Amino acid sequence: MANLRLDFFESAQGETILIEFPDGEFGLVDAHPPRENSRPDILTLIAGKRLHFVCLTHPHADHGIDLIPVLQRQTDIAEFWHTSPDTSSFIFFCATQRWNYPSPVRDFVNEFWNGWADFLLDLYSSVGVIPERKFHSRVQPTEIAGVEIWCLGPDEKIANEFVKAYKTRATGKAKWLPDPNFLSAIFALKYGDTVIILGADALKQNWKDAIAVHRKHGLARAKVLKVPHHGASNALELAQKRDNYLDLCVKDGSALSVLFAGDANPMLLSPT
Repeated sequence: MANLRLDFFESAQGETILIEFPDGEFGLVDAHPPRENSRPDILTLIAGKRLHFVCLTHPHADHGIDLIPVLQRQTDIAEFWHTSPDTSSFIFFCATQRWNYPSPVRDFVNEFWNGWADFLLDLYSSVGVIPERKFHSRVQPTEIAGVEIWCLGPDEKIANEFVKAYKTRATGKAKWLPDPNFLSAIFALKYGDTVIILGADALKQNWKDAIAVHRKHGLARAKVLKVPHHGASNALELAQKRDNYLDLCVKDGSALSVLFAGDANPMLLSPT
């Protein structure tokens, strides 16, 4: 059988993951240009390739800024995948929210929000007629060329919290906003006996929910894990010995982790 290939590209900020499926076609998960030009230009990287999907794991520019030229110029994209609960209200918030801190950092904060708003508006306006698929942990798995793709997170209730917050903000009332990292898509790719987990910038609560979904469906432990949030402590709970993403991995020493991506060696996985 043909291999499943994953290329993890280092960008020093965000990441780019290119998946080659056994049928020779591709999926693109997030994309951010590298600082040191260690990755080819995104349009060069995908030139001549048919994309089963382009996926934004969560609405942060460091994971999606290079998806914009792909969505604008690549002609063969089957679907756009995302986790945003309500694109219209999300863009409304980002395009209109302006903090008014009475301090010297006000201009910097406003410039930061303007940049994020521009990114989101550019991204979602670039989707055009490409069919969209919204993911959360209750979405049924999809299969591409013999590879099962399970969404372990985020939980649907997290997306609902964002919708409530945006609607409240839209009325002019103050409302605490959840961290967009909570919207991070957690995917389990199952090819034969091999399971690969991609967790974007998922946080501790996301992984608690994901472990429950993983166990519910009886999925095998992962042999490959893309370490979430670049190994940050906000994604991993060790002190209190609670369940964490390491509990989704095999325990016999054969598991591989991919930290910060790293594009030196592509990963080739057979179905066994």
